[in-house]
Amino acid sequence: MKKTVLVAATAVLAAAGVVSCKDPIGVPGPCQHRKVVFQGAAYAGNFRAYFGNLHAHTGYSDGAADPRSAFAYARDVAGLDFLAVTDHHEFVSDEALADTIRQALAESRPGRFVALAGFEWSHGFDRANGRLYNHINVFGTPRTMPKLEASDLAGFYCHLLALPDGAFGQFNHPSYRKPPLETNHWDDYKYDAYVDARMTLFEAGKGDYAAEKGYIKALEAGWHVSPVSNQDNHHADWGTANSSRAGVWAEGLSLVAVLKALREMRTFSTTDGNATIRLMAEGRYWMGSVLKRAGAVPLRVEAFDPDPGEAFVKVELFAKGGKPIEVLTVRSPGRLTRDWTVNPTGSGYYFARITQADGDELLSAPIWIER
Repeated sequence: MKKTVLVAATAVLAAAGVVSCKDPIGVPGPCQHRKVVFQGAAYAGNFRAYFGNLHAHTGYSDGAADPRSAFAYARDVAGLDFLAVTDHHEFVSDEALADTIRQALAESRPGRFVALAGFEWSHGFDRANGRLYNHINVFGTPRTMPKLEASDLAGFYCHLLALPDGAFGQFNHPSYRKPPLETNHWDDYKYDAYVDARMTLFEAGKGDYAAEKGYIKALEAGWHVSPVSNQDNHHADWGTANSSRAGVWAEGLSLVAVLKALREMRTFSTTDGNATIRLMAEGRYWMGSVLKRAGAVPLRVEAFDPDPGEAFVKVELFAKGGKPIEVLTVRSPGRLTRDWTVNPTGSGYYFARITQADGDELLSAPIWIER
């Protein structure tokens, strides 16, 4: 699916960094200068699945070594197709981000490995309730945002909208806790159509941050986000900390192609290092699409694992309401295909979860149907 944004006149001020961030989110004003229009992404036969990690830290914040070392390790040791270094925002200046971008460009290998640079907003504080705001990764931007002005969620959202076109975000680890303080999960997933234009990813799936409940809450609230499974590395184990992977279906292994797939929500979450899943509508619309349809809509999920002995044992189709509308027990070695026809009475979403015999899970991105 493609997220197309309409830019109002105030975008000129935003691009220049002149942005008022005092307007309440959800009310048009200098801060809210973009609105989203959804279009379905038509089938492209040359999309391939690639595996990586979109949440990792280095010694530029509270991790180990430097970005160059992280990229080289992920590429040459872990065998990832892509890695995003996302050091904590409170430690990262514009110069530090620029340095990370330079190292990413140096360590990328066209057709083999894509290095991405971003940052993690992680110092937000809900003063009214004494709670820490959960974190958000930001990608696709050559600069950061003012730290103090973005110390609350509304300030962060405002500055996210003010970043250059192409910047987008990822909701991180929704089960995150840091006792004794409680965590504010983005004002309980409160939806905002303006911010939705920039938030495309959500850390979900089984693993260190079991996050499927949070993912469903976000979908139920109205967010258009797709799942990824990351590692949140704070040690020199970028890609080897576990087998969780962020999967993308992209036109090729290049920075442009990977960023395009992430923005268009053509992603999946997997705890198996090389298993894939994709959900299609009408045989040609990819997961991540928002379709305006009346009547029945055919869906198909496909999963594949190249490893001998791996088998898929359960298929679930989730829908609006947050519950599976079908749970099917199977025994399908290596490859699985399942078809449905859905005809919702109102607007909603569908995504698939597939479980393997060893307990690994795969989550597809949703397909939204608007009525």
